[in-house]
This record gives sequence, C-alpha cells and structure tokens, in this order.
Amino acid sequence: MSKKSKLTSKLFIIVSIVFVLFVTGVVLLANREKIRPKTDIVFYGIPDNQAAIISAEIQKLTDRKGKPVNYRFTSLDTSKSLQSQLRKKYDAVITYIGKSSEDAAAFTGSKAEKVAADIKLAKGMTLATSAVLQKTPEGKVSAMPLLTDVYEALINIPQKGSSTSDFTDWTALENFVMESKAEFLSPILFASSDPKTLTDITGILLLTIEGKENYYKKALALRETISNTPQEDLEKSLSYFAGENLTEEIKKYVSWTKKDLIPRKFLSYDKESVLYLMEKASPSIVFLTLSDHRTVKQNVIEQYKSIPEYTGESHSYFPAEQGVSSLNLISPTICFVPLSTSKNAQDALDHLMMPSVQESLARRTGLAPVLAACSTPDIQSSDAQYWVAASEAPVAPLSSYSFSSSHEMEIFSNVIKEQVESLVK
Repeated sequence: MSKKSKLTSKLFIIVSIVFVLFVTGVVLLANREKIRPKTDIVFYGIPDNQAAIISAEIQKLTDRKGKPVNYRFTSLDTSKSLQSQLRKKYDAVITYIGKSSEDAAAFTGSKAEKVAADIKLAKGMTLATSAVLQKTPEGKVSAMPLLTDVYEALINIPQKGSSTSDFTDWTALENFVMESKAEFLSPILFASSDPKTLTDITGILLLTIEGKENYYKKALALRETISNTPQEDLEKSLSYFAGENLTEEIKKYVSWTKKDLIPRKFLSYDKESVLYLMEKASPSIVFLTLSDHRTVKQNVIEQYKSIPEYTGESHSYFPAEQGVSSLNLISPTICFVPLSTSKNAQDALDHLMMPSVQESLARRTGLAPVLAACSTPDIQSSDAQYWVAASEAPVAPLSSYSFSSSHEMEIFSNVIKEQVESLVK
C-alpha cells in the first residue's frame, strides 16, 4: 500500500472515530434526563390525588446548579403486600403509619440507623403525633408523619329536634337516630361495601366499646393471624378470629340492622352511593374520613356537623362506652419512610417538613399538618389538627395496623358481612 493510501486510510479512521464520538455526544445530550440517576419514591395505599399533590411538591426541589432533581414516582399495587414489592432501587416509601410503614422500615435491615431521619425534623410536632413516630434503637426516625386524616361522625343538622343532647355512648347515638329517623333506608350511613371502610368502622367500634388496650391487643392478634395463615386458609382463620374476638362489634351491627338503622343487605353502599344519599336522602349520621368529607358538595356538607361541633363537647369524637376514654381518635397518618442514604430522598423529607410546605400540603390535600404551629386552610382541617393534638395519641386504623393488602381486607369484610347476616335472619 502506498504512503498516500495509508494516509487516506488513517484519515478515514480518525474522521470515523470523531463522527462516532460526535453522534454519541448528541445522543447522550438528547437523553441526559433519561440516563441521569433517578431518586425513586414509591407510594403505597395513598389516594391518587394526594400522591399527586405530594409528588408535585417534591418536584419543586432543585440541585446546586438550579436544575430540577430527577425524581421518579410510582404507586404500588395495594392488592399485594408492600413487603412483596419492595426493591433495593427504591429510595423512600410514602404510606400510612402501621403495618406497611413497619415493613418498609424493616426492609432497610442493617442500614436502618444510616437511613433513618434525624429526630430534629420532628421538632414542632404535636405531642400526640410525635407519640406515633417510628424510631430506631438509637432514637432516629424510621417513619416520619407528614399529614393526618381522621374518621368522623357527622350529624345531620336539620334533624336536631331530638331530646338527646349528647352522644356519651352508642345507646345515646342510637336513641338520637331513632327519635329523629326519617323515611330513609339507612339512617346510619357509611360506605359499607368498601372493604377498607368496613374494616375501619369495625375498628372504631372495637376501640370505643372495648378501649385502646383491647383494641391494640386484638389488632395485633389479627395481624399475626393474617401473617401466619396461608392465603388458601385465610377466610376460615378470619372467620374464627371474628367469632372469637369481635362478638360485641358484630352484635352492634346486628342490633343496628334489626332496628333498620343500617340496611339488611349489609354491604349495600359504596362511597359514591354515600355521597349521593347525603345529598338526596338526608341520613341522620354519616361515618367517613376527612378525605372523603372533602369530596362532598359544599351545599351538602353544610347540612352536617361533627359530634364536637354539634354538642360543643370538644373531646368526644365518637361515642364511647362507660370506662372507655372519649379521647381515642382513629387517625390515618401519612408518613415518609427513607429506604436509602440518598441525599435527594433526605432533601425531599426535609422539604416536606418545612412549615410553609406543611401549610401548602394541608391547603391542597384538605388534611391536617403535623406541625403544631402551622395554619390550616379551613375549619375542618383545623378541627382535625386540634382533635389529633387533644387526643391521647392518634390510633392507627385497623386497615393500616393489621392488614398487608386490600385483598386481605376484602376477605375480612366478607367474613364480617356473613356473620352479621347469619345472625339477622
């Protein structure tokens, strides 16, 4: 080969290499967002609208160069346990305080102390809310509360003609409903066909009839029954558990059914039906969460008041039997569980715990902030914040405390339905 040919060949190779590098650079530049390391934050059990609001708030964060941090958000399947879906690539989980938050914290294993948040972040939190902090052996926070929801009993204002002036126990509430009962299929209304709602109303009955100590004792026994039972035997095990441990709560449902205070077709109403009937049929009492309260039309919700508003008794959220504290409050609490040492994940938590951000989240979600000094958007959020602060400590709903998946709750709610209906016949 001549010198000229060799030179031409070398020049071609150099040009080819330069061209390949140029094309590679263009491709990398065009796809820099796709290949830039992502911080993975997953949601489990959080309603889509609330998850979207929290995600949008986190996405406001920028790096030292002022560029948006590359966060990726995923909502996991609640029909499966969180434990079965956790992966090492996830940097944080946002879920409810209870079984799922404990499982998420346990997933960090030997890294627990390195991963957990500094207790200083909880400064300014109400004493009641700080009581539900999940902590590591060294006192760091493995699950940080972000926002609180509450279960409430709403009283229909136009029916305030009853001689019953308070709701000291469930009998007083039943008397109120009987005395003010209109021609309505279900004077006591809640989304009984929704497994989570039925599970949590059963939990409220357990708490207010048997007290907090028995509530947690039985809720833990329920959790262990579920965890230790193969899926194919779960219905049988839950049926036995309910028959042995929830007799008073099932009796209450049976009594309400026989008095026509709830439908004989026990699992009759979903959440959409409840909203419709609140507007069209004026039930006496409605049980729902603050989250669901927010979905009711303004002109409809104005017809209802919570028990504290209605009676003027600030420290009674649901009726409680004699000897049971009326300061017990079922409060679904959204929390942040760090899973890695990712700075971006830590920055996200730091951001969400800022007072101004807490106020923004409360305003946009309609829930209550966990910081005591934060202002609230309206009377409902303010009430929830006050109730949580005034409670002995917010109690995790049965759905959050005992269950790992919505599938398990479906089996449990069907068991409750069958046992009630068998006793009504």
